[in-house]
Amino acid sequence: MRKRLHLYLLFSLLFTAFAASPQGLKISRFHGKSGALEVSVLLQTIESNIAAQMFYQVRDDLGVDTVGYLELEGKLDADNSLILKVLENEKEVFVGKLNDNSLKGIFKLLQPETTQMECEKQTTSWSDHFRKLYRNASLKLFPDEPQSPEAIIEVNLLVPSDSLISLQGSFADFYALVADSHKTTGFGQQVYFNIQDFFEQYLKLSDFEGEKGPSFQWFESIDGTIVWMNERFIILRKQIYVFTGGANGMFNVSFGLFDTVTSEAVTLDKIFVSGFDNALSQKLTSKLKAKAGCIESADLQDCGYFVSEVSPSENFFISPFGIFFHYNYYEIAPRSFGTTTLFLSFDELQPFLKEGLRDSFQN
Repeated sequence: MRKRLHLYLLFSLLFTAFAASPQGLKISRFHGKSGALEVSVLLQTIESNIAAQMFYQVRDDLGVDTVGYLELEGKLDADNSLILKVLENEKEVFVGKLNDNSLKGIFKLLQPETTQMECEKQTTSWSDHFRKLYRNASLKLFPDEPQSPEAIIEVNLLVPSDSLISLQGSFADFYALVADSHKTTGFGQQVYFNIQDFFEQYLKLSDFEGEKGPSFQWFESIDGTIVWMNERFIILRKQIYVFTGGANGMFNVSFGLFDTVTSEAVTLDKIFVSGFDNALSQKLTSKLKAKAGCIESADLQDCGYFVSEVSPSENFFISPFGIFFHYNYYEIAPRSFGTTTLFLSFDELQPFLKEGLRDSFQN
């Protein structure tokens, strides 16, 4: 009972300290050129901190497109100067200026070559209708022991404001923070219940009989953000990492496509014509063989994969240039292979897309 009382007191203090006030979030979309590259950028700015999603495409002399995707972060100075670095390795790829209607500077992706990048702002109706919701908390397993192990949780979500109330249910389903009975509550309350459940599970370790060890140190991180948006569609990404002991933590990335007209999540059968599965599977399998260095006639299982053919994944996200299909650890390959993301351009997908969707995606 003491531990329960301590837990609830902690929550009272936690949510007094972290009131559910929205963080000032500005979302901007840009499109333009950098040498031979066609570039699209989505910037999410909170004060001077910027997170960026960048898609780029280049077509070679044979008419073959190469498409890339970068996650970037940076800082905006008082004079609007901006440096963007790759989130994964902090490699600097853009130095320039962000103005009300343009993003201009030097693009350094193809080192040692650099090109001048000029992108113009594209307006979207939804860019001012989101906020960031951030919570973190920790709980010691044995509060009276200075060296007690502890559980740490961090939740950082992008959520629709009240002006987009029609989307709140779909976002809640996607984030899946709580049971269905709590999904009609506000996002702040959903995060509260999620943290509460995490700590309640952790407190059960206090009755474990045996030596204390590193598995008593728990950590969970939930991050939700926008990958891309246009006038009709919004693409969310949810990234979860959980460590509760063992050799590796659990890492999972999910994507969701939402239609602002219907306020519903969009699945593959709403995008493609009937019978698309086999044709897309053949294309994705060929893409993976080429990416993995397997000859076209080879069986993927002979190249170390779990499958002989790659089925279209419901875990996908659209971009200005095509659709990315994402496969997490163990879905189609051992963990040592990492996650797998396969891209199909809109030209490749055109025979299977329902009428009018390509224009809606590229708008």
